[in-house]
Amino acid sequence: MMAKAFLIIPRMACAALLALVGIAHAEPDDKTTKSTVVLTGGKDTCLTNPPSKTTETALAIVGPLVASLAGKAADIGYDALANYVSQTVKDDSTFVSVTLKSGFFYRIQKDASGEWVAEPALDCIVVARGRVGSLDIAGLKAFAQNVDPKGRFTKVGEDKSISFPVLQRLGLAEFPDLYLELALERDALSSVFRVQPRVVYLRQTSLKAAPASGKVDLNLTLSFSQAGASSPSAILPLHIPDVKTGSDLPVASLSLDNPWAVMITHPDPKTLHIPDNLPFSQIPVTPINITATLEETTTPSRYLVFLNNLMNKARPDVSSAVSELLKQQVGRLSGDGK
Repeated sequence: MMAKAFLIIPRMACAALLALVGIAHAEPDDKTTKSTVVLTGGKDTCLTNPPSKTTETALAIVGPLVASLAGKAADIGYDALANYVSQTVKDDSTFVSVTLKSGFFYRIQKDASGEWVAEPALDCIVVARGRVGSLDIAGLKAFAQNVDPKGRFTKVGEDKSISFPVLQRLGLAEFPDLYLELALERDALSSVFRVQPRVVYLRQTSLKAAPASGKVDLNLTLSFSQAGASSPSAILPLHIPDVKTGSDLPVASLSLDNPWAVMITHPDPKTLHIPDNLPFSQIPVTPINITATLEETTTPSRYLVFLNNLMNKARPDVSSAVSELLKQQVGRLSGDGK
């Protein structure tokens, strides 16, 4: 079904994009209203498949795009993102939602010697879409085996009782239409970071017309903005092609475009003037606003144009070969290539 739009516009660095778009989609029938939910936080925010450690390195995902976006490059990339979204929302053959979530990028914590040190506070991001409301326990139990074969959302207790804690945490009344878990990966020097998918689950698409192939592209872009900044500190695009409806993908086998972004400035505990007698063991610092833009489509050319603009403007950090590769893909998919 075609989705109608709603979004509350906040006052922050990403407000320009949200004001330009002014929408997030929801089903028109009040009984089947769908919402996009975004969770951010530590490792436990990956509700079904948390990373084994703070810096996720277990997934060997290789992508053709490797870039570090900094300074003016991120500013230009934001313009490219705004242009992509403004064009996408006009297209009835695609579905896009824009969701905002606030959080913290670092925390200050005492080490074994009693000194305050800074460490990552953001390890996982979850993006889910589904019907918000009270759990329909009977209906969930009836469909659990078919809809949730990996038991991501269904918990069976020692007494054989069945519960759905993940759905409760998300505030969903039923199994999600879409569920993505993303772990943050940082390089050894903590100079750049990117997101690594840990769960790619698509029960059904929100496209008006279901594709004959049953496959859609999921195009996710995460913008990280600090309060008071005029543009995002980092933009991370993630293109997940050919996701079949009704699938829970083995993400370790995927080859994805998941480029790097320059790490948000690391705080110096010595400049924070933390009292010695502070009773808290850790303090969240470096507030950020995360804008998640998620598109479902069967025509990926527009997103590839956005990627091309984003990466091209980030030069010299991005090689000319990568830019040319994207141009060739865009031309082929849009019918302009030779």
